[in-house]
Amino acid sequence: MCIDVVLGPSVDWWALGIILFELLTGIPPFNDDTADRVFENILTGAIPWPASGISDEAKDLISKLLTVNPSLRLGSNGMWLCVIHCGLSNVCRIERSDGASVFQEY
Repeated sequence: MCIDVVLGPSVDWWALGIILFELLTGIPPFNDDTADRVFENILTGAIPWPASGISDEAKDLISKLLTVNPSLRLGSNGMWLCVIHCGLSNVCRIERSDGASVFQEY
């Protein structure tokens, strides 16, 4: 049980990795036969990738989102790195009501 732990935004990036993996495979990442082995997989970052059906780019993105160390996790140092990793730097532009772009050129 976690008491008085402040998780911060890096836990949201972790959750995104979990959701992406499950959407692509139909099973949760770190899946195994017992709860103890699932916990061990989480601690070691062992992801049982399916033999086919997931692109290398998706594996790379999910692996970086599921990095055990929160300070090294993709997105934990700002959303822009995640946007660049996904190749969305020129695609994902949102304009505010005053016409300014939310994302700036990197």
